[in-house]
Amino acid sequence: MRRSTAGQRLRIPRASRFRAVRVFFRGIADRFRGITVAEIAGLVTALTAIGAVLFTARSFEASRWQVELQRETQINDRYYKAVSQLGSENLDIRLGAIYSLERLAVDSPRDHWGVFSVLSAFVRTHAPAGAACDSIEGVAPDIEAASTAIARRGYEEDGEARTRGEEIHSVDVAGACLAGVLMVDVTLTNTDFRGSDLSGLVVNSSTIIDTDFDSADLRGAVLTDTDLRRTGFRAADLSGATFERCDLDEVGFQDADLRGASFRSTSLEGADVSGADLTGVDLRGVAVAGVRYDGRTVWPSGFLPPPSR
Repeated sequence: MRRSTAGQRLRIPRASRFRAVRVFFRGIADRFRGITVAEIAGLVTALTAIGAVLFTARSFEASRWQVELQRETQINDRYYKAVSQLGSENLDIRLGAIYSLERLAVDSPRDHWGVFSVLSAFVRTHAPAGAACDSIEGVAPDIEAASTAIARRGYEEDGEARTRGEEIHSVDVAGACLAGVLMVDVTLTNTDFRGSDLSGLVVNSSTIIDTDFDSADLRGAVLTDTDLRRTGFRAADLSGATFERCDLDEVGFQDADLRGASFRSTSLEGADVSGADLTGVDLRGVAVAGVRYDGRTVWPSGFLPPPSR
């Protein structure tokens, strides 16, 4: 047999090839000699079952992907439809859009912040604070619905977002006209009310923490049985406001107007009233040990404050 050269194929005699094939199949036959028909049938059944499992798994994965795609499509359709309906001239349609967006925030946590960004923008643009806010008798139904949805947002999603490593945003309703709004059994967190008109606000049995009311108009507001920890009222107008059985730990009243305010069964321990005006406030029976203040703080006539913390 000649040695192959470049460009030539090695030629094996036909007899040698047949002999190699016979040897190969004889080896296979020897390996499976003694296996019964039942064992072969069992092997075939097992292989068939494995194939069926693999096929089912691939089919399930494809079905799951298809279901997820349909769900995302439905969510996107609901979102864009609701957003477009917010601009309707019909009040009922706007209300339906608000409730639809609130539901969408529950069904799709990924769209949570997007939904509340839309709702807060709706409140800011359709009810801006200003001189005209004083002449408005009550909050418009759609504005009240949107603000109530924001108040019902709940802070569980914030914790879940932190777990996912996502940035925690604040719901921005700064500069809005929300005079006389009613909040009962709500949870507000990371919400921005800076410069908003919330005069006559009524809050009952609620949790409002890590929220910003700086420079807001809260004249005559009534807050009862409410947790206000770490909330800021810096430079806010709280004249004539009532705090009854409220938790004011780490609350900031710096430079706030608290003239004539009332703190019934409420402790100011842990609060900061630096630069605040408490003229006319009845502090009899109010725990003030540990309150923080400075030389600009105006205390009620005849009141001797404890050392500032």
